[in-house]
Amino acid sequence: EALLVIEAFRDSEVDDAHPAAEAVRALERRGVRMSRVALLPLTLDETTELVADALRQPAAAVAAAAAVIWRKTEGSPFFVRRFLHALHDEGFVAFDPEAGAFTLDGAAVDRAAITENVADLLAHQLGKLREATRGALVAAAALGSQSEAEILARVLAVPAGELHGMLAPAVDAGMIVAIAAPSAKYAFQHDRIQQAAYEAAPRELRERLHLMIGRQLAAEASPGELDERLFRIVHHLGRGVALIDVEPERARFVELASEAARRASRAGAFDVAASLLGSVCAIRGWDD
Repeated sequence: EALLVIEAFRDSEVDDAHPAAEAVRALERRGVRMSRVALLPLTLDETTELVADALRQPAAAVAAAAAVIWRKTEGSPFFVRRFLHALHDEGFVAFDPEAGAFTLDGAAVDRAAITENVADLLAHQLGKLREATRGALVAAAALGSQSEAEILARVLAVPAGELHGMLAPAVDAGMIVAIAAPSAKYAFQHDRIQQAAYEAAPRELRERLHLMIGRQLAAEASPGELDERLFRIVHHLGRGVALIDVEPERARFVELASEAARRASRAGAFDVAASLLGSVCAIRGWDD
């Protein structure tokens, strides 16, 4: 008998301290045979198939437009999708009810004043959302790729029902998705959307959000939950550590970060352990 396990993740979302990375190391230590497959950008033919499927058109009919899209997006599946959304928003994609398909002119796509930088495109699309929605997205981005609705509502100091209304435009725009079970959560559709939302806020605001999140996670955690949430709590407190000006809280951060560093070291994540100890040294003035 045999068991095949497929694990998919983005390199930018899994560091050495991540449970997925530790699971891989544990399997390798046991001699389990593993294969790594890096997903490459789409080819021109694959991009043409994607565009044809999205527009309900034969590949030949969208070849010219797909070639322009492929050139502008460099074959990034995520960027292709967002670029098509932008073309629709700007009126370059129209639905033909008689043909039951969408029309898109390649020459018009080439002339479209749509940035070829995915970060700029996302920033432009985020800027179209109302202020309350943008603020909620910044807080969600600080929480991570997924955020519990209950925690997010408390961070924003709004009732849960109001939070859903604030985020509804972002859900409609395909930036985040609501997850109902087992508990209400919101997840970003892509790490680049999370990054764009996060970077839309000034650094001071991001630091305050992280400190607020870390304090809340620590305050609400039982001893068992504190053990489970340790790295998450230390991550957020560490991002806002410069704003901690009360000695008991600084001492508590040193205690938690030191324990997290010990765990990371035992797991073989030495760079993570070194980073955590660096935070301890910085808050205690031991840099020299």
